[in-house]
Amino acid sequence: MKVFTILATLFFWGRSAGAQALFSFPRNACTASAHDLSWDSLSSTWDDALPLGNGMLGALVWQKGESLRFSLDRADLWDLRPVPEFSLPQFRYEWIHREVLAGNEDTIQKLFDRPYDQDAAPTKIPGAALQFKDSGFGKVAWSRLYLDQAVCEVVWTGGEQLRTFIDAVRPIGWFRFDHLQAGDSGLIPILIPPPYSRGSSPPAGDGLYRMGYSPGMLVSTPGLIRYHQPGWGGFSYDVVVRWSRGDHSLAGCWSIQSNFSGHPGDQAASQTRMAMDRGLFRDFLEQDSWWKKFWAASSIRIPDSVLENQWYREIYKFGSASRTGAPPITLQAVWTADDGRLPPWKGDFHHDLNTELSYWPGFESNHLDQSTPFTDWLWKIRPEGERYTSLFFQKPGLDIPGVTTLTGVPMGGWIQYSLSPTVSCWLAQSFYWQWKYSLDTGFLKDRVYPWMAATATFLAALCPPGPGGLRKPPMSTSPEIHDNSLNAWFPETTNYDLSLIRWLFGKTAEVARVLGLPQEATRWERIRGGFPTLSLSPAGNLLVAPGEPLEQSHRHMSNLMGIFPLGLYDWARCEDRRLIQASIAHLDSLGTSQWCGYSFAWYGCLLARAWRGEQAARALRIFATAFCLPNSFHVNGDQTHSGYSDFTYRPFTLEGNFAFAEGLQQMLLQSQDDTIRVFPAVPGQWDQASFRDLRAQGAFLVSAIRRGGHTVRVRIESLKGGWVRLENPFGPDRFLTRGIPSAGISRMGGILAARMRPGQILVLSRESPSSN
Repeated sequence: MKVFTILATLFFWGRSAGAQALFSFPRNACTASAHDLSWDSLSSTWDDALPLGNGMLGALVWQKGESLRFSLDRADLWDLRPVPEFSLPQFRYEWIHREVLAGNEDTIQKLFDRPYDQDAAPTKIPGAALQFKDSGFGKVAWSRLYLDQAVCEVVWTGGEQLRTFIDAVRPIGWFRFDHLQAGDSGLIPILIPPPYSRGSSPPAGDGLYRMGYSPGMLVSTPGLIRYHQPGWGGFSYDVVVRWSRGDHSLAGCWSIQSNFSGHPGDQAASQTRMAMDRGLFRDFLEQDSWWKKFWAASSIRIPDSVLENQWYREIYKFGSASRTGAPPITLQAVWTADDGRLPPWKGDFHHDLNTELSYWPGFESNHLDQSTPFTDWLWKIRPEGERYTSLFFQKPGLDIPGVTTLTGVPMGGWIQYSLSPTVSCWLAQSFYWQWKYSLDTGFLKDRVYPWMAATATFLAALCPPGPGGLRKPPMSTSPEIHDNSLNAWFPETTNYDLSLIRWLFGKTAEVARVLGLPQEATRWERIRGGFPTLSLSPAGNLLVAPGEPLEQSHRHMSNLMGIFPLGLYDWARCEDRRLIQASIAHLDSLGTSQWCGYSFAWYGCLLARAWRGEQAARALRIFATAFCLPNSFHVNGDQTHSGYSDFTYRPFTLEGNFAFAEGLQQMLLQSQDDTIRVFPAVPGQWDQASFRDLRAQGAFLVSAIRRGGHTVRVRIESLKGGWVRLENPFGPDRFLTRGIPSAGISRMGGILAARMRPGQILVLSRESPSSN
């Protein structure tokens, strides 16, 4: 039916508008929203550009001098040259442990830390740039990113108009200029290769010229540009641009292909040729359909426009950066730096915080399709992780390096964290959450349990029982306490490592029981019992490690992992409240001078879990207004110089953006203990708020409305069936039910419980049935 509708529309449009209709947008193609990015100019820097993407391809639209510029990117453009030091016999956990005990800090850093800082590769690399000289157009009158359709529009004072998008389902980018004047006849796309050549006057230090590539081959003919760039070790990629000119218009498309996907030149040429045969019109209809379905998954409405707008912009970026079949989100995803330099932190996969935070919002926002690329990729690199575990740790089982390339190979860096033995524990939470929010039993059996069991097997081997049966790793760390010094290795197990270890063995046992493996569950529980509980101060707050409190402001809240995201301590359990309250109070006492932007977003999540709505909203508002550029990109430092942080730099990374979205979702809905709570952490002054189809653990879609400071309606749809537990949001007030009779709902204290069938909907409301 969808294909028929598109073809029928094309037929009638083509009859009425002629052949050029294939390269036109439909009338009223884009719908403006209050959440859109809308300016009276264009950014003059790449990191504040308007972002487009489909998980594999990305583009940044901005103004560079007298030219409109598209910074083009593809997710699998990587220089994968190996780190030679990782082939040395010293590349062993046991050797590093001995050197740490001997105090040989410089020896360790020279071998395994400095290559990350001093060598150009391995690294993510950019694609190219597409430029249009628009100096004859006059000034930019306005620019807009339509989030509903993922289309960027620019209008100039001369009347010229650009609309551009990246195809939601194909590796194609489209552009169309309209209302061109007689003086614009020379407007054509110009492809600008990255400055890999030493003669291109790049910035010193981290310039792309350090890659040492041979010059690419650029061929331009009327209506066609082809660019071939050889890289390291036989890697190459191609960029192809095609266009045609109409009456007062210019329309065209582009594609980037790497030899990870076959022969890049043939692929890029074929993709653009087929796109020009189909036409922009048809591709836009499919684009519009994809994004309508995406935005239909969930929505929110809150009385704080700053937070609401930021949430929609984060979810837009999430949909643009993570797609099935594409690599997962890196530090910058498909928006690699376009300034002649290597991307910040090489644009890599950091697993001591960044990748995990980047996938936090996908679950509650009901975008599991955008969450699966991460676990799909982790499963794909699992053999490389097992090889690394066997080589580096000399143990069976599974761990993943804390900093990796596209193929899962270690990259080094601060090895306290980049070679940590608990990386796979945190990554396991993504598998676990994917199951808890979907209840996909096949995924549980085939991927969740094998990943968790392999990780548990490794940790059991690394931490054999000692005196009294106590287990502990030979040394421990807590990102990124004491940065890259010897003091960053702790002789006793840190709360960061302990939280992850205890969470892993507990959840692995849970999964084993669900799969009908009681003996294995008992084994995992017994091993978990050999690890100590987390260490507390006399005041009751979580320490960094036994005898070591957090004594100064720090960007990474690793010692508080047990509160969020792991949920070992939960405000809903009265016995945990003193610990949570004391830990947050201690964190507050240290101030935020050494925080980055993502710290405020993570802090918002912690406060939401402690049901502190006003504080959570304030933390998230600081993040959105002080640590993000106008295009919503998180740049780590305080851009307002308001004293929120001593960091005022601006390296762009995405994890803070997505942690923000999760913080707001946690304010609206929580379900971490298999009990659904609506509006658990909204500010008291939010008299009105609502959300639609946020997803709770147990595969429930939840919608709720708040009016006059009270919850007035809750709708729960069960996707898989089973018991639903809802903390009564109506208090002592009476409520009506629909979908399940009142007699079918049990009341246990403040909890309402009912058994639901797959597809069944339960509505509870203060309102009369007619108003539902």
